Amino acid sequence: DCRSATGYTDYDVDNMIELINRYEISQKCAGIVLAVNGRVLSKNCSPFERFLLEFPSAQLIVWTATGEPPISMRLLSRIKYCFERMGMINRVGFDCQISSTMISGVWNDGLVKLSAIYFYSLKRIFDWIGETNETARIKHQ
Repeated sequence: DCRSATGYTDYDVDNMIELINRYEISQKCAGIVLAVNGRVLSKNCSPFERFLLEFPSAQLIVWTATGEPPISMRLLSRIKYCFERMGMINRVGFDCQISSTMISGVWNDGLVKLSAIYFYSLKRIFDWIGETNETARIKHQ
């Protein structure tokens, strides 16, 4: 979800590695291409260094989802810089809609952040309501 507050984590990548190893995907396939959301990846690229080291034939494809606003060049540059620093930019491809101007990029990135605040605020409210209802139900038993 491009509204993710934290980006990909070591835990996320550990689970991906575990699934690939459990189903022996790297032995059954000529290579692995892992699709990752550009906005989420721009928040934290570092967990994927270990992934790419673990699977030498693996590649990442950085994408934007259908219906997601185009990503800014600033965020794409951040991703490219991260993988260039790792020496792995040649294993990263891009399939992103890119904002046509700096202003539209800032606007789009801001809208996604704003929608994340709204979404996670509602989620916390509904989680709290659910907990409150569960507590009330338990007290009445």
